[in-house]
This record gives sequence, structure tokens and C-alpha cells, in this order.
Amino acid sequence: MHHWPFTKHQQTAIFPGTFPANPSYAWLSDNADTTNTYNVRLDAIVIPQKLNFNLGMSYAAAVGTIKTRNTDPPPTGQPAAQNNQALAFRFPAFEDELLRLDMGITYNFDKVWTATLGYALETWHKKDFRTDNLTPFQSGITSIFLGENYPNYTVTLISFVVGYKF
Repeated sequence: MHHWPFTKHQQTAIFPGTFPANPSYAWLSDNADTTNTYNVRLDAIVIPQKLNFNLGMSYAAAVGTIKTRNTDPPPTGQPAAQNNQALAFRFPAFEDELLRLDMGITYNFDKVWTATLGYALETWHKKDFRTDNLTPFQSGITSIFLGENYPNYTVTLISFVVGYKF
């Protein structure tokens, strides 16, 4: 198991309108990204020097959060529309998961030749408010979205490998 936490503290301000700057428009963001991975593997000798079996599982999950707040809430001192624009919000968490299950059986023909039949199942799922509802275009708007938005997937792999040991 591996646990990787990353944190970042950011500060900025939006100062619409006039100077001097309005300190109630300042905001702070605490960003946190945490990834956990788990791996399990089993290798077994079924028939010594003839038949081997392996089984594996790998799972990774990541969660990112952005907790934004005004340093002196609520924003004041400007027209209501500008005050609302400067109001900080906490964003929903964004998550992704990757799971892979695999197994294989290896037959040793002799000391140097092997044949392996393998199977793997892999699935990836994400939930990200920043990209889940984006489309490459919007009707009536001539802009194009060029960001990343990988779709969720599940894939099954079957393999047959002939091997030679040097």
C-alpha cells in the first residue's frame, strides 16, 4: 500500500473597480490531492518445472479537494454584483479510481520454451465537476473546448504469449 498526500496553500484577491484595493475581496485556497494504491500478487507452482499460475490485483484511488474561503467574509464595499463575484466557494471533490485484475497460467514445454495464457480486466472511473459536463462545442458559441476529459472505461484483455528463455 502507498499513500501519497500533496497539499498546497494559495492566496489571491480579485480587486474589481477602483483603488485602493478592497481587502474583503482576498481569498485563500487549500488544495489537497491524495492518492492511495494497493497491490496484491500471488505466484504459484502448480506442477514443478511444468505449470505456473499467477494472480494479481492493483487498485488506485485519488481524491482532490479545493477549499476556498474569503479571508474577511463576506466581500463588501462595492456594488452587489462585484461583491457576489468576489465571494469564494468550496468546490466539490474530484475523484478517480483504477482497478486491474489479472491472471495467467504458464506451461513450460522444456527448459527454454514456455506458453502463457493470460486474462486481465481493467476499469477506470472518474467524477470531476470541472470536466464531467463539458462538451467540445456549445450551440451558438464559436469556441472549442481543448481540455482533457477522459471517458470512464472497462476493458478485458486476453493474451497468448510464447516465450524463450536465454
